[in-house]
Amino acid sequence: MRNAGVIVLLVVALLPVAAGLAGLAGVDAMALREVLVAPGVRGALAMSVTSGVLATLLAVVLAHLLVAAAAGAGWLAPLRAGTLPLLALPHLALGIGLVLVLAPSGLLLRLLSPWATGFTQPPDWVTVQDPAGLSLVAGLAIKETAFLALALLAALAQVPAAGLLRSAQSLGYPPRHAWLVAVAPLLARQTRLPVAAVLTYGITNVDLALALGPRTPPPFAVLVWQWFTSGDLAARELALAGTLVLFAVTLAVLTAGAAFYRAAGYAWCAWAATGQRSRLAGLSLATPVGVMLALSGFAAVAALLLRAAIGPAPFPAVVASRTGLALDPALLATPLATTLALALATAAVALGLTLWAAEALAARPAARARVAVLLFVPLLLPQLAFLFGWQVLLARFRIDGLFVAVLWSHLVFALPYVW
Repeated sequence: MRNAGVIVLLVVALLPVAAGLAGLAGVDAMALREVLVAPGVRGALAMSVTSGVLATLLAVVLAHLLVAAAAGAGWLAPLRAGTLPLLALPHLALGIGLVLVLAPSGLLLRLLSPWATGFTQPPDWVTVQDPAGLSLVAGLAIKETAFLALALLAALAQVPAAGLLRSAQSLGYPPRHAWLVAVAPLLARQTRLPVAAVLTYGITNVDLALALGPRTPPPFAVLVWQWFTSGDLAARELALAGTLVLFAVTLAVLTAGAAFYRAAGYAWCAWAATGQRSRLAGLSLATPVGVMLALSGFAAVAALLLRAAIGPAPFPAVVASRTGLALDPALLATPLATTLALALATAAVALGLTLWAAEALAARPAARARVAVLLFVPLLLPQLAFLFGWQVLLARFRIDGLFVAVLWSHLVFALPYVW
């Protein structure tokens, strides 16, 4: 059957979403009212929306400026190589690593103490999990700038960038300015879905918010997760109602974001049409800011490895006096083997399904574009929104908690990237 690969691909990607959204139909009205009037909910929702929107705006601007600066200097290949490790780093690992770097007792202050700061004890500073959510915004921006930069680099294959740059530079535009005038608007059009996915994740993430987000109140997704993992059955009803609220808020922000994105595009084109040839100061800041973000991410990895290898050390020492692994390698063998098996199986199955479907759509670009949009649907929805219904369906299949269930759940989010 010609379209068998496409059908299998879409069933694997969208059945969990459909099952999950169907589960939202069972939300109890009393539980929904209880969620809306619960103490701290408004603050939690405000924190989720604010941190997600700010991180998305920052990531979009930095990604465009970084790609423009790299293109002008001929550094597109190094930029791609630098973004891949940050993109591959799990969100939770990045969050924990940033805590180990930026906390008052973290690696950064240890390296400066006591010779530069005079501190012999960690200062009473709030540098992570701050009430304003700035550390959460920073963590999100590090990850999503890398993701959007890679998305922009991938979109270059669909844009005649070299010819457009030559035309703009022949009209007197400096190289980086020419990029923003002639190439960036087309790249922005090609990356609307990745930007929407970044915005959704920023509002609804749990893993980074657990590590870097404030505690009073926490972001709303963390609040829903706490209800979901509670042993109280009544809290489960609140969690289901909370996912509906999170879904509605995310949909509203995405709608407003689409309108803003369209308005910003018009403003961008209007600015480009003015014909200004002045050099833009912001472009010169892109490289150092991008390097700072990359170094922060790599420092988080280094802090994680250091802590895992030798365990905690008294402040201000960077390393403990003892040597040897902080954890028994025998305790890590089974979970590490399971993790690697899941990763390899997810990559192999996702690649196989994608190639099978892509071969069937090779001569149909319009159908291929529709499939791409459908595959992105799970990234445009809060993960918690279809967690409950998907778990119920897995239980009915009698595979809940098995390797194949986790593999299938990973495929939902891996397939859009592989595609």
